Amino acid sequence: MKFEKSLSNEFRQKKILITGGTGSIGIGLIKQLLPYKPKLIRVLTNDENSIFEAKNKEWIENHQLGTGQKSTKLCFEIGDVRDRNRLDLAMRSIDIVFHAAAMKHVDICEDNPFDAVKTNVVGTSNVIEVAVKQNVSKFIMISTDKATMPSTTLGASKLLAERLAINAGLYDKSVKTIFSLVRFGNVVGSR
Repeated sequence: MKFEKSLSNEFRQKKILITGGTGSIGIGLIKQLLPYKPKLIRVLTNDENSIFEAKNKEWIENHQLGTGQKSTKLCFEIGDVRDRNRLDLAMRSIDIVFHAAAMKHVDICEDNPFDAVKTNVVGTSNVIEVAVKQNVSKFIMISTDKATMPSTTLGASKLLAERLAINAGLYDKSVKTIFSLVRFGNVVGSR
């Protein structure tokens, strides 16, 4: 009960950005965050079709239509973590960032290592730099167990992204953003 109250205080009336927000983890985060009544959940993705699909999920439709109890505004936006200018717009007035955007399929990363690095490493760097610039209070990076002793492009690129997030607050003591990360293993039902 004490933990629930702590979470409620953490997210109530906060403005939250979820990068990669229409992926399996992003959708899961939205579902988990809604009961805590954040003021705004801004969902950023570079996949137009996934926005269409997410907006048509029954639980989101019910939230959007609501019965007068809706207290969280859900906002779906197109954007790419590779584009710092777009991130700057998406992150204005945001309190908390959940960074879930990434290339996550081992075989696709192996076939497209340049893009894996651009998305997972450069994209993460962009999100971190904009979070600091916009004075975001908390930055939570979603990573993968494949970053442990990596043997693939996916694992190596996510390990580098983790190092960026872990060290982001160390370069300048005036940075107020709290940086953290979590590693997920294979999640049942995820893509």
